[in-house]
Order: sequence, then C-alpha cells, then structure tokens
Amino acid sequence: MAFPQSGLMIRPGTRELMEAAVDAGAEVVGGIDPSSIDRDPAGHLDTIFAIADRKGWRSTSICTNPITSAPPRSR
Repeated sequence: MAFPQSGLMIRPGTRELMEAAVDAGAEVVGGIDPSSIDRDPAGHLDTIFAIADRKGWRSTSICTNPITSAPPRSR
C-alpha cells in the first residue's frame, strides 16, 4: 500500500514517491485526511484518484471532516 503518511500536497515529491511505489508493486493507493493535513481537499483527492486511474484501479475515499471547498464526487 502506498499512502502519504505526512501529507501529499504539502510535501514536495510525495506524489512521485507514491507513483514509484505503485510502479514497484504496491497494489493499493490511499490518502489521508485531505482537509486537516494538506488543506487542499480537491488537489489531494484528484491526485490519489489520478494515480489509481492510471493503473485502472477503482477508487474510493472516506473523509471524516467536511469538505467545503470541493463538490462531492466519486469515480
């Protein structure tokens, strides 16, 4: 599993590390609370979903804090 333990949008290079983990064999990609840690819910979710989409994986997200800056969506 690849997930951004200490932030995705706030840590430069994390997306690339997650992409490398998926290319190296990680079978699951996940995210963390996009509102309180990254403070960019739309960017965080778009990035996680894009990595999953690239592999042809289905994706889902559960957010514990309300996201007010982005409309609800699923893929």
